[in-house]
Amino acid sequence: MYSCSEVIPATRSTLAAVSLSALCMLVVALTAYFYLQPNSRITYDEQSHHLPAIRTFAQQLPAPELRDYPVATTPGYHLLMAAAVRYAGIGETGLRGLNLIISIGLAGVVGWTLGRRMRTREAILLGLPLMTCVYVVTSAAWILPENAAWGLVALILSLALLPTTPGTLAGMSIALLVLVLVRQPHAWCGAVILAATVMDAARPGDRLRRGVIGLAATVPAAIAVGAFVWMWGGLVPPMFQPGGREYELSTQYGGWGPAAAAFTMALAGFYGVWLAPWFWQASRQRCGRGFWLIIGIGLLAGFVVSVLPETSYQVPHRRSGIWRLIQMAPTIGERSPVLIALAMVGGAVTAMTLAAQSTRTRVILLTALVMFVAAQTANPMIWQRYYEPMVLLWLIVSAAQVEQTTTIRVERFLRWIGPIGLTAFQVAVTVHTLRGGGE
Repeated sequence: MYSCSEVIPATRSTLAAVSLSALCMLVVALTAYFYLQPNSRITYDEQSHHLPAIRTFAQQLPAPELRDYPVATTPGYHLLMAAAVRYAGIGETGLRGLNLIISIGLAGVVGWTLGRRMRTREAILLGLPLMTCVYVVTSAAWILPENAAWGLVALILSLALLPTTPGTLAGMSIALLVLVLVRQPHAWCGAVILAATVMDAARPGDRLRRGVIGLAATVPAAIAVGAFVWMWGGLVPPMFQPGGREYELSTQYGGWGPAAAAFTMALAGFYGVWLAPWFWQASRQRCGRGFWLIIGIGLLAGFVVSVLPETSYQVPHRRSGIWRLIQMAPTIGERSPVLIALAMVGGAVTAMTLAAQSTRTRVILLTALVMFVAAQTANPMIWQRYYEPMVLLWLIVSAAQVEQTTTIRVERFLRWIGPIGLTAFQVAVTVHTLRGGGE
């Protein structure tokens, strides 16, 4: 095996990882589109929200009406598509092709991020669970904006893990601006930029100055979000606010999601066990005798965040994925033992993942996870499609940062079999879902 501290040549290995990741995304998306069928949620979102917004903007260009439209996010993705319709004359098929190109961009960013740190085969192996995730596949095969946002999140996280230079800082600032124009809830990525900038301070006394620089990089995005909030009179367009056309239930877009941290940890537990062998040795080497203490703290943290909020299936708008498992099992005091158990495993995996990193990388990854959870807490709709791509992205990017030197054959085998097994599971879920199995 190799050491991730070694510099992997950015020529053949990285470019191969980018190219093969893009090819995998292309094959997966085309296979899903031509051989499977979208479920009702995908059809509804595409036909009732995204395509109508794109067509309306196309008619209104060059002066689109942005004060109210049938999508609950900022309109960057839809304006790009609308411009393609208006000025390039493309139809629905062309829009699907453009959307697929955007999703290939997500795969390319992931391939670049992983390929910088490891050989091509490991990069592809780790990237496959994300590229076969049902939520990523459907957003690639049908006209949905999620992959555009996840690609930018991946880019910011990847650049943040590099040394902060004027070039990487400018890249993160631009990516953050574009990101919040596509999906405003991802403004949390600004904290990742700030963490990366501060952690590159040469001396403790430089951190304040570096913090000011990091904050300055987030100002364009903050202004953009503020402009839309002022224009809408809220965090979403008026038709999604109380009394608006799309405000179906009082609990749908109002209130908050106290179980966001619990659900995130449960997903980290469910998917993290497949990738745990990538963190095991490095975390034990860094922690020494304190390894099991770190695991214990993670277990306790997972228990606390999952036992405090109500986690029963009965709360409105809890559906899909792990919520189905929760539905099958009894609850105790409106708390789900299934979710609590998964969250405790997730806490242990998260602790081990962070313990395996260098100090700078640990701070950046922890900031990303905490701020993502904080942003999701503002949304009462704890749907797996809002969480799973981020949890998978966080885990595979974290794995790529870790020293992978080992001579233990069993451990090497488990590092391979985990992602392979997880990919097989993801493929099965995707096929089941797109053959009428629900969300």
